[in-house]
Amino acid sequence: MTLTAEGLIGLALKQASNVQARWIGNQSLYNGSDSDPIPFEAKAALYVAVKILSEAHALGDEHNETASDIENLGEARALVRKISALNFPA
Repeated sequence: MTLTAEGLIGLALKQASNVQARWIGNQSLYNGSDSDPIPFEAKAALYVAVKILSEAHALGDEHNETASDIENLGEARALVRKISALNFPA
């Protein structure tokens, strides 16, 4: 069976658990100075998380655009605080 990109992503998300979330969103990638550039892996993981929450909770594109434009760790932490303040159900 050949998967499309969408199919591959869907398969991965269905199989993800909190264990995978720990290494996908590895906190050590977000440690450092606010002005440090955000590692690619950290930006990609954060963008996907924000996109999922935005779609699931009809937040609009503001948060997705912010996640897409992040350049440093300070901006990443600010977005995490902003999204966290929305108090999504666990």
